[in-house]
Amino acid sequence: MTEWLDDPATGRIPNVDRITLRQLLNHTGGIYDYADEEDSPFWQVYLGDNPDWTRVWTIPELLAYADGASHAPYFAPGESWAYSNTGYVLLGLVVERVTGHRLADEVRDRVLVPLSLNETFLAEGAAIPAGTADCYHALAGELVNVTPINLSWAWACGWTVSTMADFARFGRAMLDGALVSPASHREQFAFVPDPRFASVGWGMGVWSQPSAHGQVVGLGGDGPGFTANLARLAKVDLTVAVLLNSAGGDAGTGDIRDEAFGALLGPVSFEA
Repeated sequence: MTEWLDDPATGRIPNVDRITLRQLLNHTGGIYDYADEEDSPFWQVYLGDNPDWTRVWTIPELLAYADGASHAPYFAPGESWAYSNTGYVLLGLVVERVTGHRLADEVRDRVLVPLSLNETFLAEGAAIPAGTADCYHALAGELVNVTPINLSWAWACGWTVSTMADFARFGRAMLDGALVSPASHREQFAFVPDPRFASVGWGMGVWSQPSAHGQVVGLGGDGPGFTANLARLAKVDLTVAVLLNSAGGDAGTGDIRDEAFGALLGPVSFEA
């Protein structure tokens, strides 16, 4: 990866000279995830006693959490699996280096425009704009309005502002292979095992798990104030998309997704 990224912040990440783009895409590089631990200094900015929802993060600040002086890698490249938002930040930097364009421009030209996602845009580190739903996070047993949050904490990991219709359209196109070549689509759906759950596999930006109604593939994410989940049952050509303007509580998008599947197909059970 160092052939594309040679700045000091990247160079201080352990094993960066051995980690491949594939390993960043399927989370097998072992890079520490800056958003991993709720009691970390990063999350204390949002979940601590004096949260600062307007905090603006720079990319070097995010990468510093994966610095070898701050955190050891989870494992040697290719030896296991662990989700890493830091890896997505590195991928965003690679896109900008290789193309010579801003990541936002590449996403617009390659995804938003071809799919006519006219109600979707990248906040690019700004606060959540006016006109979107207020968002709430469960803190100390209460739902706190965190709408002023600045999305610079996410960048390539999750800075997208969208509608339910656009989210579902993107999900179907991505899962059906409409955005990449057939060869790339096959690689995207080459799953590696999740060491926590025997039946769960991870591809490039997608997960997979067998259910009583066939193989379910999906994607999703969460952050302060918002949660997203999208899953597709190709066997019956059914896609369920869920967006919540809350996070941190007991109710999750996975529960709502499974209720939707159940309402249409009968009870859904996933293999452990």
